[in-house]
Amino acid sequence: MMMWKMAALKSFSSMLFFSLAVLFLGEAAAGTNASGAGEITSIACDTVLYDSGYEGYCLLVYNAGEDTDVFRFGSEADVELLGGGRILQQGDGGYVVSGLGLERGAAAELVLKFSGNVSNHRAEMLPFTFPCKVERAMVAAHAQRSKLVWDTGFPAYSLMESENVLAQQGVTDEDIAITDADYVKLRKMLSKDPALPVNRIYVHDLQAESKAAVYGLLGGGFDQVLPYAATAVLICILLLLGFYLLSGRPMILGGHESEAVTQEPEEPWTEERKRFCEEMLGKLAGDEHILYKAVYDRGGSALQRNLPEETGFSKAKVTRVLDRLEQRGLIERMSYGVTNNVVLKCQTR
Repeated sequence: MMMWKMAALKSFSSMLFFSLAVLFLGEAAAGTNASGAGEITSIACDTVLYDSGYEGYCLLVYNAGEDTDVFRFGSEADVELLGGGRILQQGDGGYVVSGLGLERGAAAELVLKFSGNVSNHRAEMLPFTFPCKVERAMVAAHAQRSKLVWDTGFPAYSLMESENVLAQQGVTDEDIAITDADYVKLRKMLSKDPALPVNRIYVHDLQAESKAAVYGLLGGGFDQVLPYAATAVLICILLLLGFYLLSGRPMILGGHESEAVTQEPEEPWTEERKRFCEEMLGKLAGDEHILYKAVYDRGGSALQRNLPEETGFSKAKVTRVLDRLEQRGLIERMSYGVTNNVVLKCQTR
């Protein structure tokens, strides 16, 4: 009985080990299938960024895996395949290039044209997801604005960093040399100047299904200057407001003087007062007559700051004439803001 139990236990152990081995090999096979998609040894991207969108070209060096005739990749950008007699089709969640006709491990060069929109001054510079490992990649940018800032979600190397950082990020001189050479080749294919631009960024060892989140942040244009310009305009408005309030000059709102500032205080314009002023007009002569009549024509009261324009006198002359009229008891000057209100007096007989 004991021997039967031992035999059964050994049999169960063997079956369990076999099941685990099959499961492990299945997982390994799945991993092999993932790697069976091939490998991308180099990517060189050339991108131009505009205010509202971007457009670029990509030279991709691909080593075929188990599926030697088809290459798949994902992208949210609009993509076009250039040359080679191959076919690009858009499927669910990505693109398929067919007609490669490669042997396993053989290399093929694919040239892709892509374009997309800029959102919040942020442009995706390498808008692809690949089912296989990317050994190295380089993105070069030509911005139509005066400033371009890189933004990545993973370690990368740009020309603005030192060689010390270069080694830490895993990007080697060999990576740079290979991708730079591919970039020059791409530019020559497009019949463009092969000179390397200043704005370049390098990526090393991007794993399968990982998105190379390389973004360009546009700046240095009007959107960057706008906050400063708005502040300057606000300061100018405040200075002008202070100038008008201190000088006593009328504020112009919509092409008309503000009534709250320029309207003269109302004084009763009675018939008795009017008859007395008419009699005084017949007695006064010269400058006193002109100034007295200017106040009379405005209903018996006028702001002193308006009288130079009404009479053609200078401010100093207006003041001297008003002094004489006031000494004779014909007018009264009352403070009104930063000026005076001149009122014709009616003398009782």
